[in-house]
Amino acid sequence: MFYKQAIDLSRQFRVILMELRGHAGSDVSKKPLSYPIVADDICHLMDSLNLYRAVVAGYSMGGQIALEFARRYPERAYGIIPISAFSEVCDARLRMELSMALKFAQPAGMQTLALALAVANADSRRALRNMYLSGMRCHVRNVADLFGEAIRYRCSDDLSSMRMPIQLVFGEKDRRLLRYREIFRNCLPQATQVVIPGAHHQVPTRAAETLNEEICRFLRAIDV
Repeated sequence: MFYKQAIDLSRQFRVILMELRGHAGSDVSKKPLSYPIVADDICHLMDSLNLYRAVVAGYSMGGQIALEFARRYPERAYGIIPISAFSEVCDARLRMELSMALKFAQPAGMQTLALALAVANADSRRALRNMYLSGMRCHVRNVADLFGEAIRYRCSDDLSSMRMPIQLVFGEKDRRLLRYREIFRNCLPQATQVVIPGAHHQVPTRAAETLNEEICRFLRAIDV
């Protein structure tokens, strides 16, 4: 999902792409995968790279992971960038979409799920192929773990305690997240909200140029 950010932002910044447990090239998690476990993994990865602090970005469900990292390790975050994110699931449409993905997160449905996610996010045939193949390398149990976690997760009540710089990014036409933009506005008033004109949910791939500009602006503002 972040290949365009890796190419562009690495010209100015150190960019680290992390494959979660059971996803693509990473080994399967021996215990049920959860956001706290992933946040711990991010911290351990930073330790192994001798990085005390980093800016953590996440897309969609990954935005929840960025929020969990900020909640769990506030001293380790220069800032966070949740993209097309939600701090809880409190409407029927989003719950239905995640529940449908969870339903397909089983051996007979992984091909369909991987293809659906690739089609939704890819902006070229090459990206479609790479995303699909990457999805097919994921371990079905860990994929199901994370979709279940996304449905259950809630950190809205903890947002006001987050003191690090935060840049929230949304697509203007991603109307299903309007409710969540308002939640962030009410619970996290100190954060910056960036709405990308004409963009839908798939901001990292289909609005990459504008997203990269906004990320660079944010990083310079916090003097990373």
